Amino acid sequence: MSDTFYERHHDYVMDVGNSFANTPWQQQATLGTLVAGRQYPGIPLTLELDAPFIMRGIAARMQWDLETGQNDLSQLYFRLKRANTRYTCPVDQWLPFEAFARIYGQGANPGIIWPHEGYPQGGVIEVDLWNNGAEDLAGVQLVFRGVKRWATPRPCLYPSNISRVLNWTRSVKWAGIGVSGPTALQRITLKPITDADFVLRHMQAGSVYNPNAPDAFFRARNVWALLRDDQDKPFANAPVDINILCGQGTMATASGLDNSQQFGPFHPGLLFPEIYIQRNQAYSLDVLRDDSAYVGQAGLGAVRMDFALGGIKVFAQ
Repeated sequence: MSDTFYERHHDYVMDVGNSFANTPWQQQATLGTLVAGRQYPGIPLTLELDAPFIMRGIAARMQWDLETGQNDLSQLYFRLKRANTRYTCPVDQWLPFEAFARIYGQGANPGIIWPHEGYPQGGVIEVDLWNNGAEDLAGVQLVFRGVKRWATPRPCLYPSNISRVLNWTRSVKWAGIGVSGPTALQRITLKPITDADFVLRHMQAGSVYNPNAPDAFFRARNVWALLRDDQDKPFANAPVDINILCGQGTMATASGLDNSQQFGPFHPGLLFPEIYIQRNQAYSLDVLRDDSAYVGQAGLGAVRMDFALGGIKVFAQ
């Protein structure tokens, strides 16, 4: 049976903390630092005009603190409005984000929205935020995960006759990602695959440390990535924190480094629906880093970012 509609993976980033200032993704409705104890009602994010958005999950991030990481997100409370402007919870109640989404929706573990919430093209996602704690929150972003949906289905991209399917992971290594500024925003063109189609199903990412001087390594902490197709059409309105898009670096290794400095997500970030990349198509990644808050820390400098794009190769007969 043929599909009745076409869905494409998409993320919407609400840059509450204005982390994208002076970048191509700077947003108008930004607040900056969320002051301790203050409530922020009616924060809007206007959606793109090409298709409705079906929200399936939400995640949050903030600027990394060198002592507490992102644990201060436990202070963040929120309320979400549906497309009809009604709240998803009683109007006099607030939902702790920590209770809604374990580890704040990071590590490929977004808080689930079920039933899914549909928003029309050009519509508005509106939230209320409350910093219900004693510490200010810098660089807060909400990431609404889901799909764009078109009423007209597209043809199946899988070949009608398949000779074999091969589990496959594509490794992308990119050196020289600067601390901030021009060298911290780079476009990575993914070399086309020539022998088969590639079905992208998950991503992992992390910064690579120097094994000869592990004590001098300063891991990249605030990094975002944006995947684009062969027509330069992005899969999000702005780059997504790699701890949300690509999983989280907590895999145990023999490096001797603590978990916060190891490369390798414990489990990858899933892309749904899968992204079918036909043979010879060239996709790309925008990578953005801003660790300017840590200037003066030992070992801070340019890093190599490694991305692992996992899925299957599909060989036509």
